[in-house]
Amino acid sequence: MFFTDRPMYLAPEVYDEAVDTYVGRIRHRAKAIYQVGSRIIPGISDIDLLVVPDAARRDNAQYYSFRVRLPKRLQRPFRHQPHFLPPECLAVLNYTGHYQPRLLAGEDLLPTKHAGPYPPDLGLELSWARVLEDYCSYEHIYRTARASGEISTRVLLSKVKSIMLPLKGLQLLTGDGSPPSGLTSVHELRENWFKEDRGDDALEEAWCIFCSRFEQLRDELRIALGLRDNSSITPYAAGLLAGTHSNPRLGSIDGRILNQRSKEVRHYFETLSQYHLGYGSLFTRTIDRPFVSTVPRQHAPPLLIRIAISLAYRVLGRY
Repeated sequence: MFFTDRPMYLAPEVYDEAVDTYVGRIRHRAKAIYQVGSRIIPGISDIDLLVVPDAARRDNAQYYSFRVRLPKRLQRPFRHQPHFLPPECLAVLNYTGHYQPRLLAGEDLLPTKHAGPYPPDLGLELSWARVLEDYCSYEHIYRTARASGEISTRVLLSKVKSIMLPLKGLQLLTGDGSPPSGLTSVHELRENWFKEDRGDDALEEAWCIFCSRFEQLRDELRIALGLRDNSSITPYAAGLLAGTHSNPRLGSIDGRILNQRSKEVRHYFETLSQYHLGYGSLFTRTIDRPFVSTVPRQHAPPLLIRIAISLAYRVLGRY
């Protein structure tokens, strides 16, 4: 495996400056800005922001982009653009794994704040939906990396830890499953990355652990869903989450709840499109992603105008 995008140590102060600068430059057009996730290991951890935009504006994609609004030296702590939650779609946050959002600016608009990605009050239907969505996200990473022979080191060091969440979530639902392996070595690998000379051997170890955990998740899901060993989980999960079919092995799941969830997720994608935001989805790389191709996206400004807007925001800064 070839490992790209090696971590580079960044002082915690750089993270703080990046967040403060970005928030200061976009807060004038945001109803609320939240920070989600944690920054445990500077240089490996990234900045996760959740933005509630104030209106559908044609230059939103340029205005909110950290690559446009921040100088190069403050872009490194970000691994992806902020997530966006239009004010008409606040309830859809309940269908994601984002938890404990911390308000940075604006009015606190979120109706619920879960203590964890798999809270006990989520309910049977949405707990299964969370596991299946997470599985599809990790399946995409696993399949893409194996096909290309390369993976981002920052992604790997993040996902080798976070894949524990759907594993634990599935085991809570089924009441069985073996404990994932490599817990101690992953913790030490991440914690000591900048203290020791960590080479490709350490990354190969992390990749093997990620593969092992993913394959355990895949195998346990197939057993729970009653699928054959070589069956693809993703298309099956898409139908289950749409509420179009049930599975007696999963207990008394109410298809109406999943169908309502599917409608609200679709409405979220449609609204995100109307806000002229082609990035920042809360459901990136999940089985809901096909909805994007069915949404009639409004025409964006011509390329030269987008470039001019981006240059203007770079020059004007927070104004």
